[in-house]
Amino acid sequence: MQRADRVRRPAQRLSAVAGGLLAVTLLMAGCTAGIETEPDSEGAEPRRTVAGESVEPGTPLRDGFSVVEGSRLLSPVLDVPTSVLKFNLNYEAPNRPAWRAFLVVEDEPKQVWDAYVAQLTADVAAGGEGGASSTSCSPNGSSPESAQLFCVEFGRTTIPAGGTRNAVLTMQSIAGDVNAGFLLIIDVADENFLGVYPDTPAGLPPWPADQPFPAPVEPSTPPQPGEPLVPGIPEDENYVLLEDSQLVALYGDGRSGLDVLLSVTEDTDVDAIAMTYLDQTDGPDGPGCRPAFQAAEALVSTCGPVGGAGGYLATVIVVDRKQGEDYLLYEAHND
Repeated sequence: MQRADRVRRPAQRLSAVAGGLLAVTLLMAGCTAGIETEPDSEGAEPRRTVAGESVEPGTPLRDGFSVVEGSRLLSPVLDVPTSVLKFNLNYEAPNRPAWRAFLVVEDEPKQVWDAYVAQLTADVAAGGEGGASSTSCSPNGSSPESAQLFCVEFGRTTIPAGGTRNAVLTMQSIAGDVNAGFLLIIDVADENFLGVYPDTPAGLPPWPADQPFPAPVEPSTPPQPGEPLVPGIPEDENYVLLEDSQLVALYGDGRSGLDVLLSVTEDTDVDAIAMTYLDQTDGPDGPGCRPAFQAAEALVSTCGPVGGAGGYLATVIVVDRKQGEDYLLYEAHND
């Protein structure tokens, strides 16, 4: 909830956790409510669904994208700065408005991926001249038999208002994620944030067309407050879940740090939570939270960077929504 509407309460500091235990307005096109859980099959963890909104196939996202059957949203569509977009190479304008959708693909990943690619391709085709795209799925390792899958699709199209719209789709199964399925992310911005269009991820050969996609890795148990966000990363005991927040998705592979999406309980001081997560780096102090832009449904801020000096350099993007839960994109990597 945004600052003027929030009943503030202090975030639990990391020391307390350890002792007893993180200007252009974009129009929201559906999926603007908070998150609830619904019971899954008997004995299973409850699944997260967008509260108050339909999550049936065809539910609109933005810019021509919609929910494909076999996938579901993990959060509302989030306004984010271009600094967090995948493959962002536009360092001169890090805080331009963009949007991101987090989805989990639970059934028929090959068909679901192709359907999202078709949505992007249709948007490219509608843009007339200047449209371009390249599709690729590759083994995220040495061979299809021994590796997980990584898919990426880039698209660029002209838009009626002038300029270009750029989009990136990625899909992969990440060890340590709490979701049962492939994580699919849609990143879109009305500017050129893409520098190159690689033909295949990391130069790997494409996934064989006659082979089905592999099964996703088994999901991890969601952490409780005081437990590591990503078990197994260096000094994982320092990077723990805080009270009043929940791990929604792990969207980085953990090899160079952590990239996690967190929800923050409504009526909690989201900036204080964000700064407490930054305290986990235990490095030199950095700037606090600074507004990046005001969107239709949220104030988006950047907190940090904090840390470095041989450890993780961390940044938290705050999506402070007018209604419902707020969200944090907590990213910490080797500097």
